[in-house]
Amino acid sequence: MTHKRQAIRHAIAAQLETAPVLLGRVVKTRSRPTTPDELPVAIVYALTESSSKATIAGRLSRTLNVAVELRASSVGALDDTLDALSLAVEQAMATDRTFGKLAIDSSLANTAIGLDGEGETKQAVATLTYTVLYQSDASGS
Repeated sequence: MTHKRQAIRHAIAAQLETAPVLLGRVVKTRSRPTTPDELPVAIVYALTESSSKATIAGRLSRTLNVAVELRASSVGALDDTLDALSLAVEQAMATDRTFGKLAIDSSLANTAIGLDGEGETKQAVATLTYTVLYQSDASGS
């Protein structure tokens, strides 16, 4: 059995794959640098999670902050490229804000935009942070 947080991250990644510009370019972990031939790419990972007791029976209400990190080539119109990728993510995320009823709701909390020198070349980066509300039992499932 997997943690519900993992199931949500995977559901987000699957939902992002519905955006044609991201098809085959969604990664469910941030464990390695990206290379120029992988760009553009969306990297999905958890940032933080808080929880509180929801019921006397031990169910937990959880607030998960998930990053969708977009990376693109730093060549050309950087802002336009990141805006187009961000729009694709926002549209894909809006198609099912509960990710198949794994969550109660989700919403875009903020977006950070910049450049990164990771890997062989500089990359344009936009990180969209989503807040996901969900419940689980005390074991995380």
